[in-house]
Amino acid sequence: MIRRLSGAILFSCVGTVSAALISWFINPLFMDQPGSYLFFVLVPLLPLGWWLGPMLPRIRRPWLLALMSAVVFMSAIWRPAPSAAETRLLVVGIDGATWSVIERTETPNIDSLKEQGVSGTLLAEEPLFSPLLWTTLATGRTTDEHGIKGVRTRTDQSKVARFWEIARDAGLSVGLYKWLVTWPPPTGDLPGFTVPAWLAGDAQTHPSDLSWVKALELSKRTHRKRISSHRPVPLLLAEGLFDGLRWSTFWGGIRFTFMEWLSPLPERKKNAFLRRLRLRIDRDVFVHRLHKHNPDVATFSIYVTDALSHTHWASDDGRHVDGAYRLADSILGELVESVSAAAHVLVISDHGFRNGGQEGAKHAVIPRIDALKPWLEKRIGAVQIVRVGRQLAITPDVPVSDEVMRRTVADLTYADGSELYSIEPFPRRVAWSLKIRDVPIETEWSGVMVSGFRLEDLVAPGKAEEGEHDPRGVAVLKGPRVSQGNLGDVGQVDVTPTILALLELPVANNMKGSSWVPEVVPRVDSHDHLAPKDVKGSSTTNEERLQRLGYID
Repeated sequence: MIRRLSGAILFSCVGTVSAALISWFINPLFMDQPGSYLFFVLVPLLPLGWWLGPMLPRIRRPWLLALMSAVVFMSAIWRPAPSAAETRLLVVGIDGATWSVIERTETPNIDSLKEQGVSGTLLAEEPLFSPLLWTTLATGRTTDEHGIKGVRTRTDQSKVARFWEIARDAGLSVGLYKWLVTWPPPTGDLPGFTVPAWLAGDAQTHPSDLSWVKALELSKRTHRKRISSHRPVPLLLAEGLFDGLRWSTFWGGIRFTFMEWLSPLPERKKNAFLRRLRLRIDRDVFVHRLHKHNPDVATFSIYVTDALSHTHWASDDGRHVDGAYRLADSILGELVESVSAAAHVLVISDHGFRNGGQEGAKHAVIPRIDALKPWLEKRIGAVQIVRVGRQLAITPDVPVSDEVMRRTVADLTYADGSELYSIEPFPRRVAWSLKIRDVPIETEWSGVMVSGFRLEDLVAPGKAEEGEHDPRGVAVLKGPRVSQGNLGDVGQVDVTPTILALLELPVANNMKGSSWVPEVVPRVDSHDHLAPKDVKGSSTTNEERLQRLGYID
C-alpha cells in the first residue's frame, strides 16, 4: 500500500513540476485554469502511479513529497504576471461590431472605456467589404484613393501609406495582429511583429517564428494545400506553448476533440466553437508578443463577431451573437490590462450589422456568383465579384461606363421581359451594387428561366437568421489626452488622423478626415511616398479563402 501511494504521489509530481517549469521559464501566463489542469493531468497520473508503485523505489516520507509537490504547484499558480507593456497606443478592431448588440449585451469593458473617454458611431461607405473598409481606416483615404477594391488584395496594392508605415518611418515599433491587407508581411530586422489576417496567401509572418499561428489557422481552412510547411498540428501547438498559449486554450482544444470523438457536432456549431478557440489562441499569442516586443503602437483584430453575425444574427434570439460579443469584450479587457495605464486605447469596427432576413420573397434570397461571373466577363472583361450580405459588389478590372454596365445587366431578364437585377454604382464609382429585384417563391422556381439560365443558378434561398452589413459601426477612444464626451457620427477617414495625432506624428493634408484629439505637430502635405512597394510573396490568390467564408461561391 505504501509503495502504491508513493507511486501515485511521485507521478503527480510530474504534472505539478511541469506546470511550474512552464510558468517560470517558458510561459508566465500558462497556468490560468488550475482546476481543469489538475483534473486532466492528475486523474490519469494518479492511477498510473498507483499501479506502477510496487515496481518503483520506496519513498521514505511520501507525505513530505506530496507537500513539496503542492508548494511547487502553488508557485505556478501565483507566478507574478509580466509587467505592463510600454505600448503607447493599443488599437482593437472588432469586425462588424454594432451598438445595438453592445447595448443589449453585458460588455463591461467597452462600457468602462466609454465612460472614461469618447465614443460615437463610425460611418462606413459602400461597398461594405471588409478589406476596403479596414484599409480606409488605416489610411485616412477613400477607396478610390487607396486602391484596395476587390478580392485580390496584397499589402503592396495600397497606393498610399498606412499609419504603421508612417509610424515605422518615424522610428516607432509596430505590432500588427491580423489587420486586413497586411500580407505579405515585411522582412528583415524590422522591430515589432506582423501576423496577417484571413486573406493571407500563405503562412508568412514577421518574424518568421510566428508562422505557426497562420499554419494552424490555414490547416483548418485550406486543408494545408497551400502551406509550404507540413508540420502536424500537435507540433504547431507545441510551438505555441513557447509563444504564450495558456492552459485554458489547450483545455478548450482537448474538450473539442473529445466532443467530436463522442458525437460529431453539427457543422455550424463546430465552426462557431473553432472560431472562439482561434480567437483565444490569438489573444494568448498577441499578449505574449506585446510583452516580448513592447511596440509603440499595436493592433489586434477580432473577427468572430462578424462571422457569427452573418450566420446566427437572429437565431435563438441572438444568443450566439451576444456570446461572441461577451467573448470579444472579455478579451478587450485582458488586452487593456496588458498595457500601461498611460496608454491610449482605441476600439473600432469596420461596419455594423442588421437583420438580413426581412419578410418577402425578394428579400429571402441571395444572389449567386458562379454562373454570373463568366457571363459578365464575356461582355465587359475580367471582374471581381464579392457577395456582401444580399447584394453583389462588382469591380471590373478595367473601368466600364455606367451605360455599359446597366445595359449589360439589363440583358438578364425573365421570359416576360422583366429584369432580375437592379444595379447602382457605389459612391466614387469604385464598384457596382447588384441586387435581386424580385423572384417567385422558392416552390415555384422549377422551370423558371432567366436569359438561358435556370433561376436557381443565379439565386439561392436565404435564411431568416442571417445578418447583413450596416454602415453604422462603433468607435471608442480612451486615454490621458482624451476628454469625456460623445463623438456623434464620425467618418472612417478620421481614424488615421486620430492615430497619428495620438502618436504625435504629422497628419497629411491630403487625408480626408479630422483627428478626434488635438494635433501637436505641424501637418505635412502627404505621406504617399511611404506607400508599400514591390513586397515579395506567394502568388496564391484569395478566392479559396473567400469561398470558405461565404463571400463568393
